Amino acid sequence: MDNNYYFNVLIFIFIFLSVGSSIDQPLFSSDYNCLNSLLKRLNKLNDPSIQPFWDSGSQSYDFCKLYSCSTGIKEGLVQYYLQSISLKNVTSTPYIMPDIMYSDFQCFDRLNSIEIIGYKVSSDIFMPTITKSSVSSLSLLNCSNVNISTTIQPNITSLIIELSEPLVNSGGIISQSILINLKTFIMKTTIQTPAASSFMYPSFTNGAPSITIQMDTFVFVTTNIPDLSKYTITNVEITVPQLIDISKLNTFIKVKNLILDFPINSIDFPTLFTSTDNILETLILKSSINSPSTLIDFARSKSLKSFTYIQRANPPIPFTFGTTASFPFSTLPISLEEINFENAGISTFGNGSIFVNLKKINFASNKITGTLPSAIPSFLSLSLKGNYYFGSIPNKTYCNMIFDVSNNIKIEGELPQCFSCYLPTQPSVFKLFNGTQIKLDSIKQDNCTLKAIPNLTIIEKKKFQLSGENLGYELPFSYSDAQLTNKQMVIPNKLFTGTILRELEDVIVFTFMGSNYTLQTKSIEPNYTTVFGSSRGSTQNTFQFFGKYFTYNESQVNITVNGYTCKVISTAFETIQCDTINEYGAPVVLSTDKSYFVCYISISNYTNQLTLSSTSKVSQVNVCTNLCNNGGICNTLVGSCVCPSTWTGSDCTTKDLDCPSNCTYPNGVCDRLTGVCSCTTKWNASDCSNPVPSCIDSCVNGVCNINNNKCQCLTNWTGIDCTTKDLDCPSNCNYPNGVCDRLTGVCSCTTKGDTSDCSIPVPTCPVTCNNGICNSITKKCECLPTWTGIDCTTRDFDCPNNCTYPNGNCNRLTGECGCTSKWNSSDCSNPVPTCPDTCNNGICNANTKKCECRPTWTGTDCTTRDFDCPNNCTYPNGDCNRLNGVCTCKSDWQSQDCINPFKICIGGCNERESGSKCNNFTGECSCTSDYTGSNCLVASQYISSIEPTTTDGGLVKMWGWFGKNRTDDLSIQIGSLVCSVTLVNSSYIECEIGPDSGTKSVTIIQNGLKYTGNDIYHYTEITYKCPNDCSGHGTCNKLVGQCKCSSGWGGFDCNAKSTTGPTTSTSSTTTTSSPSTTTSQTQQPTSTPEQIIIPDTITKVNKTEGSALINNEKTTYEIKIISLVELSYDQSIVKTSPLNNRWNVDTSIENKFTFNQTLNNTNCEIIYSIEELKETRDYSFAGLDLTLDKGSIKISVEIKNYPYLNSLNTLQLQMESKIGETTNSNENNNNECNKENTQIDTNQLDKNQVLNYVTISKDQKILYGRFINRVVSDSKPTFITTSIIQTNQSDSIILGLNLPHCKQSCLIDPDFSVLVSSNYRQCSNGNDGRASWVLPVAIVVPCVAVAAILIIGSVVYRKNRTSILLAKEKYSFNLKKYSKKSNSDLYMPD
Repeated sequence: MDNNYYFNVLIFIFIFLSVGSSIDQPLFSSDYNCLNSLLKRLNKLNDPSIQPFWDSGSQSYDFCKLYSCSTGIKEGLVQYYLQSISLKNVTSTPYIMPDIMYSDFQCFDRLNSIEIIGYKVSSDIFMPTITKSSVSSLSLLNCSNVNISTTIQPNITSLIIELSEPLVNSGGIISQSILINLKTFIMKTTIQTPAASSFMYPSFTNGAPSITIQMDTFVFVTTNIPDLSKYTITNVEITVPQLIDISKLNTFIKVKNLILDFPINSIDFPTLFTSTDNILETLILKSSINSPSTLIDFARSKSLKSFTYIQRANPPIPFTFGTTASFPFSTLPISLEEINFENAGISTFGNGSIFVNLKKINFASNKITGTLPSAIPSFLSLSLKGNYYFGSIPNKTYCNMIFDVSNNIKIEGELPQCFSCYLPTQPSVFKLFNGTQIKLDSIKQDNCTLKAIPNLTIIEKKKFQLSGENLGYELPFSYSDAQLTNKQMVIPNKLFTGTILRELEDVIVFTFMGSNYTLQTKSIEPNYTTVFGSSRGSTQNTFQFFGKYFTYNESQVNITVNGYTCKVISTAFETIQCDTINEYGAPVVLSTDKSYFVCYISISNYTNQLTLSSTSKVSQVNVCTNLCNNGGICNTLVGSCVCPSTWTGSDCTTKDLDCPSNCTYPNGVCDRLTGVCSCTTKWNASDCSNPVPSCIDSCVNGVCNINNNKCQCLTNWTGIDCTTKDLDCPSNCNYPNGVCDRLTGVCSCTTKGDTSDCSIPVPTCPVTCNNGICNSITKKCECLPTWTGIDCTTRDFDCPNNCTYPNGNCNRLTGECGCTSKWNSSDCSNPVPTCPDTCNNGICNANTKKCECRPTWTGTDCTTRDFDCPNNCTYPNGDCNRLNGVCTCKSDWQSQDCINPFKICIGGCNERESGSKCNNFTGECSCTSDYTGSNCLVASQYISSIEPTTTDGGLVKMWGWFGKNRTDDLSIQIGSLVCSVTLVNSSYIECEIGPDSGTKSVTIIQNGLKYTGNDIYHYTEITYKCPNDCSGHGTCNKLVGQCKCSSGWGGFDCNAKSTTGPTTSTSSTTTTSSPSTTTSQTQQPTSTPEQIIIPDTITKVNKTEGSALINNEKTTYEIKIISLVELSYDQSIVKTSPLNNRWNVDTSIENKFTFNQTLNNTNCEIIYSIEELKETRDYSFAGLDLTLDKGSIKISVEIKNYPYLNSLNTLQLQMESKIGETTNSNENNNNECNKENTQIDTNQLDKNQVLNYVTISKDQKILYGRFINRVVSDSKPTFITTSIIQTNQSDSIILGLNLPHCKQSCLIDPDFSVLVSSNYRQCSNGNDGRASWVLPVAIVVPCVAVAAILIIGSVVYRKNRTSILLAKEKYSFNLKKYSKKSNSDLYMPD
């Protein structure tokens, strides 16, 4: 950096350190002389307040210690200037003092602020004629002779005036023009209000200014409320001592914070707040409001956050409604958070539902009696101090707010423990009940059964947050005031904040309500030492975990043991206890064939894996020294890793792979790190099973024919070892015009030929035709347009209209005209205008010498806008602004041309609650989808999810939308049974149902509106049957109806072969892989093994259509999601949204690809992902525990924010699977002996089962589809069904997943896996019909509400893997073949 930089920095630091309220350096000479002269003229130099600042040494005053000074650079030197001065008259005779004039301040160089107190001021004090001034703030307090001119100095942005006598202005009237540049205007009076009638209060001129004025603060005392329709103001305070007219309040529509004070007059509640849209956020109303004849609709003040009413009359005038003296409002602004309504005469709350959005209510000093509402919103504070309340506190809703009932009559009955437990020991609770009689027996701490649940969080540095339940009203732990500051109770019993200044230990230990608590002050991973296990009879396992750094909050702890939930019973800093339950919440006893159970325990952000002894009650926890990688688990009983198959070592990072067929030892040696065979010289192939061909030469670009031991070269290669190129030339170079070089395939032309095939004769022009071609006949160049010359290198452009010669001359090198002085335009055809004005937006008429303006412009120089308004605003319905062409309609008319009458909706449209709007063109309400009726008051109920009962009946839980305004006619019927309602609110219902079974429809009738959800309720069976009873090859999990197949079997019914080792017919299985194909071979245990080739399968994903294509031999499967259909309550189609050809690729990370699309003109987003699984894993979805096998493909689909046309409507996701044939002549003939017509079997679609199946077969290739009847709807699992939309037995089937009314999202999570079938035959020469293997694809589709699935059909793989590759032409990527693992991978992993 240069020296100037450092110099500037030093100057800045010097100035910074020099600025302050006291500056020891002398003032700039002109400022000093100016102030000295002014004080001398005012006879203030001898004032006791100034004398102490006389410096006898310099014989001058240190004015910078008396007034505020600042620094600046002038003439290269740092100078000190007066920034603000305050002149106060302390004499008792202010009016005989000299006038203070603006000329007194003109000599200051940089004065910014002037305050004058108690002086007589000159009329020029407002500097109306001064063009430039540094003064931006002027304050006149208790001054006389104040005469505000029509203009003031433009630089003044703050004007503060306090009047002790009327303005000198005629009639006290002030011109609004003074406000144009002001940001702050304050005009108050010291006269006691109400003042004597002789006092003339100031007022502004009538009418609003012509321009919009923006201000920060406007404070005014007046009897004539000003018109603020052209003002946008942050803060306004208006005091009206003598009321004349309040109609001008309706012009305050752009005021943000408003204080209105009517000291003596009672008024009606201003219509500004009820009939006019405004931007008010804070309202303080000081007045006496007359009781309204009807309840007041306060909803139009849509931005209001705080409303305070201060009673002015003495005695008070009640601001209430009706004979019950209730709260006078029918609706409140939805944005309102705080209301202060003291001393208003209120006796009852009225409609308590209007307080739903409030956080703070102050109803102190009213007349509230009777009972408190039993259901109220969760306020932060509710003050009923100083009322007449006599009754009980109904429930715990009041526990989490500052509930002040002090100075009332009596609290009857037992106090809720959230008060009584803390009343004897916490003064802040005592204050809430002070002066009110309570039952003494209810405040004994011995009766307290509450248990505190504290959670401590250090937010930043030493700021903390203590949250939880039952924490009282004062911070339960304490330090000295020097160590603990900023203590604040945010929510009683729930949330405290503060700052701990001392150095924090790892934990805080304290005693609260008779119990000891330990809280950690930083995030520390839980430390487990011992686990004690026991059984509750034969029904349940119980586990106790011991250690430290746990939690007191049960909701932060999640435990699973061997895949089952362990429900937390209790938790503290050092202990956790839990009981095992199944997915239905019933007790369960764990069983395993291992010596341990695998446990996962999560506390907040930490998850630990433990192993618990299955044979002993006590499990000591020994942490593994190494991380157990690649799916290994830590056996904490011994402190070592248990690795999965194919991995070994202390940390499971060493490969341990089997080689195919053990490399048919001794033909080769197995490398267990890679699973790859190293064959001896006489053998090759992946399993060393093929003899090495015996060609003498290596066939580099060909293959060895082992019959004649000679190389058979590929196309374009030749030679004994296929290393010599043999390429054809185009048209054989039209021999003899050229000679072909067969090594390159390029022609070498003679002089008689040209081009790549020597077919065109060589031209014979004497020169090169640069911008033309040679005419071989005339031997002359033929030039391209705009070129000339013997070699076509000279430009030759025509000019437009030949420059209308002789008006101009043509330059043929450029094609541009050079006009004479009297002509212009590109072709010199226009005379030069001679108009006196420049025609900015027009042209000059040379004949009339006047401007002819373009449309929408006028004036002598065409600079004035002149727009027509549409239909002339259908005068007199509106006025046209010709500057912008926009109509201003009168209040009874609307639309762009003011042609449509403005109609109101009689009775309103329930805007605040429903969000509905009034259509002012028709005068009818446009209801949102959740409401209906002429005034949008009736809720359009729907169900989004259900938690059903078992077949024994019991409590049914429903989520959805059921409305806020309910009547007693609510009824629910499930199937033929009535479900008796026990609890209902706007989004949740509980009801009791009797025993039954199967799938049922649900009908809700309420407010005269009927809703029916077809087949959305399914009684949970105690057990489910498995397909075909697992064919005798497996065991049935009757909780979900899923088969667990025995070794060697697979498929949904265990009827597909899944051999993992030698059998009587097949001793071994081998696999070879390539990037695009998978080949499987089988060897018989004979001396002459026979090679059996499994056909290759190529799978692709079309990212545009979102479909999967699977090609095997000549059979092709295509699976795609085709549409999302909205259905009405009677199942008729309302709207269809096509989904194919619309997918966007979002991300692709390793084995996971994500797509998305947004439905046209909506915010509905569909997210669709495909993931390849490298290892077998368990997972839970919608309350079901499922297993994904190694080599599976998992698909997730989520539909977000679908915009239903009616709340009674539901969704249906439609998917299509098509089967076809390819015509590839290179395919082998294996299809010929496997010919079979397409068969589609839907017999396993049973809506009363958890799992449903569909199979599609053709040519011995089978597609399996499995559907789970669950969906996650708005975060809740619920029941769905699957329908057959269309089936074509020859080539396709379309299925529909019937989804509920998901408001926020519907989620599904399907997966795909590879199985083996034994029906395929190999049709090679001499085939004797021995069985080969075909791999069909089984698709597991948890029909979870939205999305994708069905299938990936019939992949014939050698390994149980499917992966994803990028495709090159039409398709964006392919599903890659899975890398080989072991012999068992040929089939399906166990």
